[in-house]
Amino acid sequence: MYQPLERRRFIRVLVESPVSFAAPDGTLGVGEMVNLSIRGLSFVAKERIEVSSSLRLSFSVGREMTFELGGKVRHCIGKSVWKYYGVQFSIMDYKELKQHIQLNDFIMLARRRQDDWFENRYRKRRLAPPKA
Repeated sequence: MYQPLERRRFIRVLVESPVSFAAPDGTLGVGEMVNLSIRGLSFVAKERIEVSSSLRLSFSVGREMTFELGGKVRHCIGKSVWKYYGVQFSIMDYKELKQHIQLNDFIMLARRRQDDWFENRYRKRRLAPPKA
């Protein structure tokens, strides 16, 4: 049976969803989320955001699950038009804590679906007859 290898401390799921962000200096932007974990997310965007900047993030996942969370930019990769950012969430109050719990439920369900998809794909390859 296929066993996914997770080397990171927190499970990540692949997500393609718009993410809006606002920095305290007034920088506003929209990017595309790449992956999501209970501790943070990664996204690509054209706007330049300094590492260690605080952000307010707004994004939706699943069916009608919308989140507004604070975070801090931990890394930026890329010097071209598109930049890849990693943001670590900050739990500031009870409302954000409740959102983190909902986010964790979504991540666990999404991860189970992704694992099932990979397992089925792997099984099909193993059971396929050899090519002549």
